[in-house]
Amino acid sequence: MDDLLDLTSRVEATHFWFRGFRRFVAPAIAEMAGGRRDLHLLDCGCGTGHNLATLLRPHGSAFGFDLTPAGLALARAAGLRLARADMAAIPFQSNRFDLATSFDVLQYVRDDAAVMKEIARVIKPGGGLVVTAAALDLLRGGHAGTWPEVRRYTTTRMRSIVEGAGLEIRHLTYL
Repeated sequence: MDDLLDLTSRVEATHFWFRGFRRFVAPAIAEMAGGRRDLHLLDCGCGTGHNLATLLRPHGSAFGFDLTPAGLALARAAGLRLARADMAAIPFQSNRFDLATSFDVLQYVRDDAAVMKEIARVIKPGGGLVVTAAALDLLRGGHAGTWPEVRRYTTTRMRSIVEGAGLEIRHLTYL
């Protein structure tokens, strides 16, 4: 897995998939930020930290956490503010962050409903969440074996865990 994270970090800035992903999520983050540059932001499962630096930091103080030591080492080399933690036990106080993100991580966690509640716990009242996750079992391919997926999502499943965590959905779509 360390080799894959290293490869990921080398292509995140230029690979078409990552560029397309950022073109989709950057406007959602900007809309949630509402033009503010003083927000407290958290990337849950930040991996190599690239999204933390490029998508979140322009809107304020950005923090990230991940379980993988190799990903965190790459993110630390970029000077990012990080912690090593599990999404089921986020090491920050409740109501701490204006905006939280989680990009393509939920499909790997065992108890996604509990993880979503934990993410909701650290978001301030009136704050926001931008989350992406792998969709639809019929789209599962060979790449899914690299990091074994627990599940894929329908809009119904995502709506259920987000609303079950006490969050209100503003926009829910397939990419």
